[in-house]
Amino acid sequence: MIVPIEQHPEFKALAKEVRQLSPERQADLDATLGGCFDEERTLTVEEIAGILNVHVVTVRRWIRAGELKATRIRGYRVNPVDLSAFLQKRRTADDA
Repeated sequence: MIVPIEQHPEFKALAKEVRQLSPERQADLDATLGGCFDEERTLTVEEIAGILNVHVVTVRRWIRAGELKATRIRGYRVNPVDLSAFLQKRRTADDA
């Protein structure tokens, strides 16, 4: 069964994370994703680095360490749902 992305639990978690970002970061994220999360849309390492305000090398380390799930298609590509899961996992680890 296909669930619309807006109803997916991981999307909801990511939306919650986005609401906690600064207004400037929220605007960057909105611009990067074209105003919506699309299941078929993937994010580049550079886009994720910009959204999270980290260096691209940091994002690549997360991917190579297996912390952030990615696919190699002309560089690494990350599904927004996988980014959400990664952020949730890091948030949970930070709370512990």
